[in-house]
Amino acid sequence: MNAMMSGESQLMFHQSLTVMGPIRQGTFKALAVTTKSKIEALLDVPTVEKACSLPGYESTTWYGLFEPANFPQPILRRLNQEVVKIVSAPDFQKKLNDLGITPMWSTPEEFRKRNEADIAVWRKVVQDVGAKLD
Repeated sequence: MNAMMSGESQLMFHQSLTVMGPIRQGTFKALAVTTKSKIEALLDVPTVEKACSLPGYESTTWYGLFEPANFPQPILRRLNQEVVKIVSAPDFQKKLNDLGITPMWSTPEEFRKRNEADIAVWRKVVQDVGAKLD
């Protein structure tokens, strides 16, 4: 962000949430979104898949709640119900959409599967490119 703001860099990939302000102010220009579909806040901006002719390209950021191991299931179910109520409320969805976030919700089991699938995808990417921790 600092390099973009100072002009040191002319291109970056970043979460929409943190760049919506500079995009709306005209400081940054969104060239593409990395999601599979367009996002509500940037409907005039194509996906990377379309803009760059990269079939299947998708890279997303998501936010979720994690519980400790052995968390009581009745409490988890109730917490999930309350979060779904909040996230599915039209006024909350609008606020998220305005920030470049596409609201989604699921069951704890679906969320666990999503997290495991993402770990598998990114583990393969790290292994394929040979990335190592320094």
